[in-house]
Amino acid sequence: MFRNMGLCSRIYGGFGVILILSTIVIISYQLSINQVSNNFKNLLEGDVAATLIGHEIDAATMDYDRSVKEFLLYHEPDSLTRQKTLRAASANSIQKLADLAAADHNSQLAGQAGQMQQLLQTFNENLKIVVQSWQTGRKENTDAVNKINSTNRKLGPLVDSVLAEQSSNAAKRQKEVKADAVRNSAISMTIGMAGIITGILLAFFLGRSIAKPIDLAIHELQEGADQVGSAAQQVATGRQSNASR
Repeated sequence: MFRNMGLCSRIYGGFGVILILSTIVIISYQLSINQVSNNFKNLLEGDVAATLIGHEIDAATMDYDRSVKEFLLYHEPDSLTRQKTLRAASANSIQKLADLAAADHNSQLAGQAGQMQQLLQTFNENLKIVVQSWQTGRKENTDAVNKINSTNRKLGPLVDSVLAEQSSNAAKRQKEVKADAVRNSAISMTIGMAGIITGILLAFFLGRSIAKPIDLAIHELQEGADQVGSAAQQVATGRQSNASR
């Protein structure tokens, strides 16, 4: 590789190749880190976020349902204020799930969130009928109460299903992210070791290509010096021989 190059060109070329190898190793390592970071970010913003929102919906709807049942049993006016707060919390949590599904282009999760919103709307509409009947002193609307109970029996399992599904997806995705991190780490280490070994071999051959002509030049200078010394000795011997005559 360096045989037909001058000494300076060999040095510059060798350092240039080492610099290129170092750059490749650094870039590959940085790309590996970025990929692992993006995978963890997607995990946190996707399945993990959906799982947390699922828990939030579960807690909000359970509290809301408990408050409604207390009202249906005891008709406490104070429970109406709690219902308003819990109704808003449930609606907001379900909307967050719908927004997350839309951002992730998850049609299945978006459909489930839409079902929750429809069930919650039906729940609220029938509860409103029951509350108005109580406030006006009319007989409790049995049909509305039955619809509330029916809607609640549908909403609870749906929330549990979404929560279980997202928890399973998050656990599965977490394993995939860990496997990707291990694989990328192994690839980066392999590239790094290959770069180091290549750099060592390159430095070895570069050193030999530089040292060989220097050794040759020294050897030729030594031979020239020896020849000059021999010639000088012969001249001196000749002069002494002439002088003795």
